[in-house]
Amino acid sequence: MSVRTNKLVAVFVATLVGFVLAAPAADAGAPLTPLTGVVQVEVGRQMGCAVMGDTTARCWGLGPLGTGGSFSETSRSAVVVEDAAGDPMTGVAQIVVGGGRFVCVRLVGGTAQCWGDNMTAVLGNGTTTSSLTPVAVQRPGGGGPLTDVASLTAGDGHVCALLTNGQARCWGQNSGALGDGTTTDRPRPVAVRNGAGTGPLTGITQIVAGAMHTCALLTNATVRCWGDNGVSQVGDGTTTSRLLPRTVKAHTGSGALSNVVQLSTQTRNTCARTTAGQLRCWGPNRNGELGTGSVTPVSQPTPLLPRIVVPPTGTGALSSVRRVGVGSSHSCARVGSTGEARCWGSNSQGQAGDGTVTTPRPRPRVVRNVANTGPLTGVVDVSSADQHSCALLSDTTVACWGANGVGEVGDGTAAPRRTTPRLVVG
Repeated sequence: MSVRTNKLVAVFVATLVGFVLAAPAADAGAPLTPLTGVVQVEVGRQMGCAVMGDTTARCWGLGPLGTGGSFSETSRSAVVVEDAAGDPMTGVAQIVVGGGRFVCVRLVGGTAQCWGDNMTAVLGNGTTTSSLTPVAVQRPGGGGPLTDVASLTAGDGHVCALLTNGQARCWGQNSGALGDGTTTDRPRPVAVRNGAGTGPLTGITQIVAGAMHTCALLTNATVRCWGDNGVSQVGDGTTTSRLLPRTVKAHTGSGALSNVVQLSTQTRNTCARTTAGQLRCWGPNRNGELGTGSVTPVSQPTPLLPRIVVPPTGTGALSSVRRVGVGSSHSCARVGSTGEARCWGSNSQGQAGDGTVTTPRPRPRVVRNVANTGPLTGVVDVSSADQHSCALLSDTTVACWGANGVGEVGDGTAAPRRTTPRLVVG
């Protein structure tokens, strides 16, 4: 190489180095601040999403976050969900996250849109074609969007919509979770049938979807569940799968579970909040996720009937419960007039929010505040997933805790876990 060439290379390198040193860092820009103005929060397997007061939405973690990037995009902070045109989606009234691979929203006009992996026909548009941009959920016969949607719920491979007339429509993978009396997968919504299969189930006030089962709260404050029942998800005292809704029994085994005002489920566990402010939970209990104070080994019979969630002391029943959020192996509840939170079950990633990774936690533990100086207060609602939970707070911010390897806590960091709550930033 000539002397002249060497000089040219040196000048090029010096210029390049100067440019790199002068260039802003890759994550430079407006500093991240706590996300505010949130009215609803929902978490999925490795992500979380929020509906804002201005009817836009934000998502964070790993999954189809709604930016059109990929089915497995990652963000450690909340990003804006976009519509099919690439503009911020507006008119969002509710958001649900299904199995970490798809997301659905209910719009203020009573229609629904979904995006993500569509291998199990969860997008509800009559196809199994995946989409990075939102597509409209169609009516049962096609020919237009599903209308009169009052709320949505998403499982691992199916979605259900509660309609304003008190009936429900479900679509996607069908191991019995769609409640239509068959095991035929449905790319468009079908009506959930009544227990006799003679017509639609009516009088539904809430519907919740687990991995392969679904439950509905009725106007008479009793519960019906259907679908896979291998570990007593249906709560009817058996392990026989059900293609049509069955009545959930009381924890005594005599009569129906009654006086229920709210349901929450994910994967294989379900909890019901009663008018007395107590909880009844059913399903497997391998990590203490039923909150009974004990763990049922895999080798022993699965708890077949709902169990009473106990307080941290282990005596009596957890009381003054205002909301409950069920995850796959842990659950959390909002309790008391000051809005504290209690969590129980698996705690290997800090899901209990008590500052430890001691696991399991078969009795509810007090969730610490963001400063770790006392209990978290001002909780309005809670949502739990596989290994993390989030709480909507009264100041319209969101605090999350647990696993954070892919940013599911949303605090802008890559810390592998958060054993106490952190505020979601955006």
